[in-house]
Amino acid sequence: MVSTLRTLLEAEQQPGEIIVHVDGGDNETPGMVASTFGRRIQMIISADRVGPGGGRNRILERTATDYLLSLDDDSWPMDRDFLAVAEGLMGGQPDAGAIGAVVVLPGESPPERTRFLEETDCYENCGVVLRTAAMRQAGSYLPLRYAYGMEEADVALRMMDAGWNVYRSGDLRVFHDTALGHHVSVEVNAAHIANTALRAFLRYPPSFWPLGLMQTINRVRYAASMGRWRGIGSGLLSIPGHCLRYRHYRAPVQPGTIRRARSLAAASISP
Repeated sequence: MVSTLRTLLEAEQQPGEIIVHVDGGDNETPGMVASTFGRRIQMIISADRVGPGGGRNRILERTATDYLLSLDDDSWPMDRDFLAVAEGLMGGQPDAGAIGAVVVLPGESPPERTRFLEETDCYENCGVVLRTAAMRQAGSYLPLRYAYGMEEADVALRMMDAGWNVYRSGDLRVFHDTALGHHVSVEVNAAHIANTALRAFLRYPPSFWPLGLMQTINRVRYAASMGRWRGIGSGLLSIPGHCLRYRHYRAPVQPGTIRRARSLAAASISP
């Protein structure tokens, strides 16, 4: 987190505000941030564990800015003019609800910055500029402890259904300092499977539930192909209870939104 905050404070264009969410049970971060950065950083401290989505919801409630740069505690902009470029992109693309950055992982060679701006069906919360008005119109993140397979994909779909577009820019680069090793954990593997089914249940009209079933099966196949057997059974068994627990969040999008999202997803993986 120190690298993230220092990078923001050393940017050519200073952010209007920097807000850090500290999830329940984290007793180390508040003191570290306060002693290192003082009052330059605002903190929201949750008494209970609300997960990444719940934390971002609390930041969204607090922020007074038109645009919100979403980062993880181990991701940060690679270029000092990132904020100025992001603001220019958002101002020049009034239909954009979100503009995602190119995310670079350890060991990867950073791509050259380019002017491309392509429409897509999703974004990564470790590096995305969000339009506050679009987020508030689309609705909040689900407060899931493990949000994999649900968090960004769910909000992006609802954002598109509300009339906004989601983009990815080659002129925005974010470094994410993680080896993604946590993806092999039992909890994450199970949650990703259950969340794939949950997203279909909450957002798809009943006529599209067979599609959701196939997506869930494909997620299981992917986990198996990666050797992530542990968590598959518990993920599948948890689906009924998972859907029952979050049933009051059900708000299906229009069929055309699902078709458009699938078309964009297919285009993004085409050779």
